[in-house]
Amino acid sequence: MGYEEDISEKVYRASENDRDGYIQDPEEQERIIALYQRYSDQSWYASYRLGILNEDGAYLPKDPEKAYRCYRQACALLEEEKGRSLRREQMLLNAAVGRCYLQGRGTEKDLERAKRHLRKAEEDPLALFLLSDLLQQDRPEEAEICRRKAIEKNYVWYYGWREELCLFLHIGRSCLYEETEEYREKGIRALLNAEGLLQDIAGKALDESYREEYRDLQKDLLNAEDLYPEIWKRIKG
Repeated sequence: MGYEEDISEKVYRASENDRDGYIQDPEEQERIIALYQRYSDQSWYASYRLGILNEDGAYLPKDPEKAYRCYRQACALLEEEKGRSLRREQMLLNAAVGRCYLQGRGTEKDLERAKRHLRKAEEDPLALFLLSDLLQQDRPEEAEICRRKAIEKNYVWYYGWREELCLFLHIGRSCLYEETEEYREKGIRALLNAEGLLQDIAGKALDESYREEYRDLQKDLLNAEDLYPEIWKRIKG
């Protein structure tokens, strides 16, 4: 018997445009929304991506409560899948649910639950950055270990540009004021990668938070150029 794609794989293959960048075509936006909604009760991936859209306010009105429900449903659907390693997918979903508890988005703020979910996403650099912030006051040494682990990740696997954007911003702002030139350069490169992603969407009809993020990033880049002119010249050529 030949290999048969599961529903999540089919949805993944049919939603390439949503992974690559912000979709400008309204008809394509509608197609992506309909695709995720159609399969959200069958596919963990569709439910997860629908959660991202509701959390972002991209293509849909921002709805944190619906985003949280989608993430929880994605967790339940993923548990039903058998026959292959799902560790990275589990980490991705634990990071999303942990973020909701940490920030009180779509559910009551619960720092203990946030910790539990973020710890389960132990190899996810975004989760490590969030966990570091959460532990900073009471457990600063562990917080620093988490931050270092997040920075040192050489390979990051994500499903879309939104998660990559968040990671670039975290790495950039975390590395920019490090003592070594290697880390400072890594921080500047990450901020420039974030700029590349944001340039495509900053002027579009997205949630104001993206436009505000873009303005904040420009301040970071000006600061980096002022503080480290030699590194800046080397990177920019």
